[in-house]
Amino acid sequence: MRRLSRHNTLRTRDADILSLRVHLADDSFIEAFFNTTTERVSFALISGGQRVYGKDNAKIGWHEHPADAPQLHRCCAPVSFEEFLAEVIALRFAA
Repeated sequence: MRRLSRHNTLRTRDADILSLRVHLADDSFIEAFFNTTTERVSFALISGGQRVYGKDNAKIGWHEHPADAPQLHRCCAPVSFEEFLAEVIALRFAA
């Protein structure tokens, strides 16, 4: 585990896996995961120890865990980290 800044952490499990935690101003954080071998990608917004929003391509292809019901799986288009971050900003910090 390597600290990128006071609040952000880069965690490398092995040469094929990247895990990144980005802490946000409201004490929530984004967990990003990428496995180069399986091409699995996962982005999750975590608040209070719970996933409150997310998108990933695990098992069933790209799907969303919507903010109004994060336990559900809804098909969605693939997203980049930049796109997911923009969605989180709109969800958490929109005026």
